[in-house]
Amino acid sequence: MRSALNWYRANIGRRRNPSDHINFGNVEVPTLLIWGNMDMAIGRKSIDLNEQYMDGPYNFLELYVGHWLIQESFDDVSKAIINHIKTYSLEYYEPQLGGKRKK
Repeated sequence: MRSALNWYRANIGRRRNPSDHINFGNVEVPTLLIWGNMDMAIGRKSIDLNEQYMDGPYNFLELYVGHWLIQESFDDVSKAIINHIKTYSLEYYEPQLGGKRKK
């Protein structure tokens, strides 16, 4: 356990709140957040505060499961991810890679 926690400590450094010193900016790429509302590690408040940091397309899926989404709700998670990729992969990324946007 100590080594696992040390990995996070090394990334944070000695600062108590690293976001006070680093401006990460908002997320501009299409984002899909899938959350289990019975998750004991990630609470509702964290989920609710996410949207304010999203400048790009943002989709949220709430499932009645715990922390281990793919194990508890494989079909729902898989469908959501596949749909997200189908929706945004060509439409969003291809123009940035030099392709033409669909009309």
